[in-house]
Amino acid sequence: MISTLKAAALALCLGATSGALADDAPHIFKDLSEADIHTGTSQYLVFLKDKPTGNIHGISLWERTTNIIEEDDKKLVEVKQTWSSDDPRFKRELYSLVHLKDFTPIMHRTVIGDEKTVRAFKYTDGKIMGDPDVAGNAVADFSMPDEATSYNWELDMETLALLPLGEGKEFAMPFYHPGSKTPPKAYTYKVVGSDTLTTQEGNSIEAWMLRIDHDGKGQSTFWMDKRTGALLKLEEAWGDILRYKVRLDIPVGTIH
Repeated sequence: MISTLKAAALALCLGATSGALADDAPHIFKDLSEADIHTGTSQYLVFLKDKPTGNIHGISLWERTTNIIEEDDKKLVEVKQTWSSDDPRFKRELYSLVHLKDFTPIMHRTVIGDEKTVRAFKYTDGKIMGDPDVAGNAVADFSMPDEATSYNWELDMETLALLPLGEGKEFAMPFYHPGSKTPPKAYTYKVVGSDTLTTQEGNSIEAWMLRIDHDGKGQSTFWMDKRTGALLKLEEAWGDILRYKVRLDIPVGTIH
């Protein structure tokens, strides 16, 4: 039996439904255009909450900026992220490049904490590899097979925003977190309902609720704007810990 990832690779090679997703591999994007990409800057408040006590900790402010660029006559999407926190464990500077046409990764770089530890990867020839050309790369010798060219899990917000969400739909998304020991694999995201979120000003935003279960260890629910596809809110549950990401309607200003 062909694995999910190999089937995805086969669908990508043979060609998928124009514009969005293949019918037989509902996680493969094909022929995306600039109009499909959500460009600009957004900010999110990210924090952890202890369920038994209600205490909040691990507070961060995330800024994510998406642009369309051109290299060697090819349209690419770059995503720049800054995670700011008074806790160095949660401080990051991230830079990612993906192909515009199908959102598959080209490279990813993360600079971590006050020590500025560099972890840089490139996607090539069915592998995810540490990039030896990046100075000081702590993972220069890293290698992980990636037959179907998984999506970059550090860009889940931007990737999930491209899905044609609807009642009862589900998608098998091949994701991989750069540098993880867990190999790339398909994860099932299901639309579990709709919700209406209300802003501080009393305005209503209609959202799809998209959920992933993490092998019985926890689950994540994404509230995705029905009009734009953008992430409005995330709630993750892992044992007694809840994790939230909430988009800021009024940005606090540039944070880098």
